[in-house]
Amino acid sequence: MREMKLCAELDHPNIFKIHETFEDKYKLYFIIDEFQGRTLFDRIIQKGQLNEEDSAAIAGYLVSIIKYLHKNGVIVRNLRAESIVFEEKDGLDIKLIDLSLAIKEEDVKQGASDPLFEEF
Repeated sequence: MREMKLCAELDHPNIFKIHETFEDKYKLYFIIDEFQGRTLFDRIIQKGQLNEEDSAAIAGYLVSIIKYLHKNGVIVRNLRAESIVFEEKDGLDIKLIDLSLAIKEEDVKQGASDPLFEEF
């Protein structure tokens, strides 16, 4: 639920959007953007490594995403290749699809409980 609320506040072309949610007795489901491509992790595994031009383009998108999130007081704590999806099969446009461990800066300052550390 925290991720859903956070995503509703964000509007960036390289961050996924939640279009609808529903739940059953056991799970909460998100209807998000459709993607034709695979994750960055899968592409690296498939190609072995990315060329410098592709890497620079992807890095540019990531900088834009992180800058936007930080400007909006959001701290992403699990930015990883599996959380980055290409919109098209062979394209370079990406979307960040996982904000499950993101936290608002204001929550950190207020000392809000963090689900990561609740069991400790």
